Amino acid sequence: MIKFLEQTLVEQLNITDHEIEYRKHLFDFTEADAARLLAWRDYMAGRAEDLVGQFYARQTEKPEIAAVIGDAESLKRLHATFCQYLLELFDGVYDKSYVDKRLRIGKVHRRIGVTPKLYMSSMRLMQSLVDAALDEAKEHGRDPEAIAAAKDSVHKIMLLDAQFVFDAYIDCFMLDVDTAKREVEAYANSLEIRVAEQTRQLREISLKDSLTGLYNHRALTDFLPREIAVAKRYELPLSVIYFDLNKFKRINDAGGHDAGDAILAHVGGAITDTIRQIDFPCRYGGDEFCIVLPRTDVAGANSVSTRLIERSRSFFGDTVSYSIGIVQSGPEEYCDLDALLRKADGLMYLAKQNSRISPGYHVRTEPHLS
Repeated sequence: MIKFLEQTLVEQLNITDHEIEYRKHLFDFTEADAARLLAWRDYMAGRAEDLVGQFYARQTEKPEIAAVIGDAESLKRLHATFCQYLLELFDGVYDKSYVDKRLRIGKVHRRIGVTPKLYMSSMRLMQSLVDAALDEAKEHGRDPEAIAAAKDSVHKIMLLDAQFVFDAYIDCFMLDVDTAKREVEAYANSLEIRVAEQTRQLREISLKDSLTGLYNHRALTDFLPREIAVAKRYELPLSVIYFDLNKFKRINDAGGHDAGDAILAHVGGAITDTIRQIDFPCRYGGDEFCIVLPRTDVAGANSVSTRLIERSRSFFGDTVSYSIGIVQSGPEEYCDLDALLRKADGLMYLAKQNSRISPGYHVRTEPHLS
């Protein structure tokens, strides 16, 4: 940006000497035109103040132009600037410095809100006033043919000026478009990030049980087949702890569903505090829970269930207990999700039978699933 600010407008728009001469050629603006305009400079200098005064008297009759000018001090500055512009038309030198000033006029007009249609109507008015001032030279004995030639040269240079002014307009528009594009892209990127995050959150919500904070049955059916495939690929053991709460219906009937929900929420917390980050805890449904333990054999799963029982007993005492089934798959043989859960559920059922005979926590395990 600093390097950009160190450049002139001519340099920024890459307008070369060759380009300037080519544009003059397009309008048939020759050295003879430049010399002709220079010859009329003194004459126009004597009429510049009056001519510009007429110009702004006519311009300020238009409400939208008066609104752009704004106040008397601005009008005074514009009057002085336009006098200078008018005399530069008759300087006879139309090089990079001259073009740079025309480009700046375009930048300023664009910045203060002068639209292209207002600019062109203003230039048409100025041209007619300059023509009238040149025609008055007939009263001072000037050759009508010389006056006509001077008017033709003025028309050429003003059209050439308009080209450069509109180059500046277009450059401003392009910068605005580029800025708007970057802003839209930045907004789109931020929106994409927010949408992605919200999508992730929604997916997380759809896969979580709101009461316990554990994953739900749907999440388990997504996760477990992948873990079985990973275990099979790397010949690793995988274990599942499947359990439910003993006599949970009695707890609900005695204390109401709020009391039952509070117990389930505490169970979810106990599981979360007991397992590793790579383990997958799930509320399978109702008062049934399932914990998938990747890279874990039945002995490791037994240790997890022991810690879970200790954690729960310290909170619930003897009021709540679990019937737990533990099954291991691999590394010798593996099976699919349904067979694994069916075996774990069967072991839990055997533990449940024991709990009816002897109340309390009961665990049934089988080291391998074939």
